[in-house]
Amino acid sequence: MIIEPCENAENICRVMHLAFERYKEDPIPSSALVETSQTIEKELQKGIRVWCGKINEQLIAIVKVVSQEDALYFSRLSVIPSMQGQGYAKQFVRFIEQQATMEGKCHVTCKVRSSEEGNIQLYRKLGFEIVGEKMIPNILGQNIQVVSMRKRINSAF
Repeated sequence: MIIEPCENAENICRVMHLAFERYKEDPIPSSALVETSQTIEKELQKGIRVWCGKINEQLIAIVKVVSQEDALYFSRLSVIPSMQGQGYAKQFVRFIEQQATMEGKCHVTCKVRSSEEGNIQLYRKLGFEIVGEKMIPNILGQNIQVVSMRKRINSAF
């Protein structure tokens, strides 16, 4: 998979919606499903970075990344359903870790719904630890229980 910056809001939205479709029937569906190319465009204008994963020029995955004081925070890690389970999410996380190291950050962080045991286990296997748990409102104002996860990375700083 080739990972490169992505600024096409329609493509970002399409991949995210495909990846999060399985959460549509949850008691509180993922707010990723109500994001639009317009909301993504606004995020890009505010400085949120989006990285795209491509295979043979086909977009198969995206992730949003925000720089924080000592960390890179990632969200909406999305792999299209037909490509899930093949290690692309792990590849993205490793890429984010490399970016964080190059930017002199000490950590990579994310938030995961507490009910998403598979995602939590994936991040634990990659060296993340749970550093907090709380209720937060999603973009629709619905409260969801999430865990904050963090991985310390090697950094010269």
